[in-house]
Amino acid sequence: MIVHEFATAQSIVKTITKVIKEKEIKKIYRISLLIGELTFLSGEQLKFWIGEGLKGTVGEGVEILVKTLPPKIRCQECGYEGGIKVKEDPSFHFSLPIFACPKCSGTKIEIIEGRDCLIESLEVE
Repeated sequence: MIVHEFATAQSIVKTITKVIKEKEIKKIYRISLLIGELTFLSGEQLKFWIGEGLKGTVGEGVEILVKTLPPKIRCQECGYEGGIKVKEDPSFHFSLPIFACPKCSGTKIEIIEGRDCLIESLEVE
């Protein structure tokens, strides 16, 4: 999944680089990211690739904070709104979400949180 993190990090670096130019930022001290669990992104890999992408810029050496957002669904059948069950399977290297309502087992669900990767904030000079 390194390619997945690398591509996402490139997109984040591109966005930050654009902000650096537009706002004439002199130094970036901290980047805060929100990563939904359903992105299956590795926070450590993202930190590494963002750090690499910002080398030689005002963001070099930046502190990168990653907050993970758990998935949240809304069931179209019973109205349940909340978390989902996760299946632990040793044959996989990560937990698999079960996309069914934990209350009524309905499968007509809407994912309302947990699938985004967002730049929450930048601490800059």
